[in-house]
Amino acid sequence: MTDATKNSFQINLEGNAADEETLYNLLEELSAVRGASATRAIAGPAPEGSKSLGIEALGLLVKAGIGVLPGLVGTVSEWLTRQPPGTKIRLKAGDSELEWEGGTPPAEIMAILSGMAARAQG
Repeated sequence: MTDATKNSFQINLEGNAADEETLYNLLEELSAVRGASATRAIAGPAPEGSKSLGIEALGLLVKAGIGVLPGLVGTVSEWLTRQPPGTKIRLKAGDSELEWEGGTPPAEIMAILSGMAARAQG
């Protein structure tokens, strides 16, 4: 699958536990999902409510085909269960944005994320 057929998602980490180490741990777990690529997002201002270092948001850029989304959703859902209360993920695809906290059912996230990916592809 080429990058042209993959969906791109910006993932920003928010909450009291939002730091570089926590973000790196999430990056490692997402990088292990077969068919997905995850890299540290460096450019751009921090989203409102997120912790940042200078102008840098604590974020990742994830590219994955639609068939890989269940693996990504499962990985992030499981990762969130191991984080302190109040840890959130803000996920953006195109003009759509989703705030995701631990305890949100993975099936609900999957349905929203699939819709976001479809809208982002036009």
